[in-house]
Amino acid sequence: MWAMDVHNRCPLRRIIVETNPWKTFQELAKNSLKASEMLHQYLNFTSYISGFSPRELVLLFTNLLFQ
Repeated sequence: MWAMDVHNRCPLRRIIVETNPWKTFQELAKNSLKASEMLHQYLNFTSYISGFSPRELVLLFTNLLFQ
């Protein structure tokens, strides 16, 4: 019984239960999927307007960022 009491009072356990890292991870995954879909749509739209392929646009932006 004493071991269970110590186990339940463990600060790390309390942090894990209160923050629920799995739920946080699920939210992060959902948000990154949305961001990836938005980027995909943006690249397709920009590609359609500019005449560059999405791959060429990514290379162009990458080169501009790291000049």
